[in-house]
Amino acid sequence: MKRALVLICLASALLGACSAAHSSYAAKGTVTGRLVIDGGPSGVPPIRPVQGVVRFIGGHQPPVTVSTNAAGVFWVQLPPGRYDVSDRSPHILEESGGTSRQEWSASVPVTITEHHTTAITLTWFVP
Repeated sequence: MKRALVLICLASALLGACSAAHSSYAAKGTVTGRLVIDGGPSGVPPIRPVQGVVRFIGGHQPPVTVSTNAAGVFWVQLPPGRYDVSDRSPHILEESGGTSRQEWSASVPVTITEHHTTAITLTWFVP
């Protein structure tokens, strides 16, 4: 009898953990996107992918960063809500006082909806 009770308690605990894990996953939305450059010297494609990092700031949680692949593609799952999204790339440098460095782009708002995929394109315009 004691052994059966222990097994029932163990099964209940495992089911509760699985249910909690499922509910935290189910409450998220997905963002997919690309980071691209538009412009630049003649002879290069006007719009081309660029590798970099994308940052999501929103809600009451710490910022979330995700790296793009070589094709500029990224994806991330986040809790529903409004986020400010910015990016930067080692291929895009800002000049200031004779030095070049990476800077975060101006942020754009994105709203994440539960069980929904939002597609975005982040574009750097260069002369």
